[in-house]
Amino acid sequence: MVLLLSLGESSAEMTRPVSLSAGSFFAAGLACERHDLIGQGQIATIMTDLDKYLSARNKRWLKDGFDKGLKTSKVFIPERGWIDSTADESECYRVQSVLDEYRSILGGN
Repeated sequence: MVLLLSLGESSAEMTRPVSLSAGSFFAAGLACERHDLIGQGQIATIMTDLDKYLSARNKRWLKDGFDKGLKTSKVFIPERGWIDSTADESECYRVQSVLDEYRSILGGN
């Protein structure tokens, strides 16, 4: 997943599918945190840091994806729709890689 943002702007615009995907991905990351397969607290920090760059509708769509991802244990892939999220070691390794990309884009460590 790639975050398509220009963080020099006061807000960024993502499509609805990208916003849903990001939200569902963060839900999958939270499941990985709960299973102690990635470091704790990353999801909350990244979502808080990202929030200031998103438009109101992107925030709503991201929350929709997050809520559905938490409820159904699925992630939204724009090209494939909603697919099962396993929160196993392999998936959580990929989740951590994407979190590292988000953190880099957002200017964190």
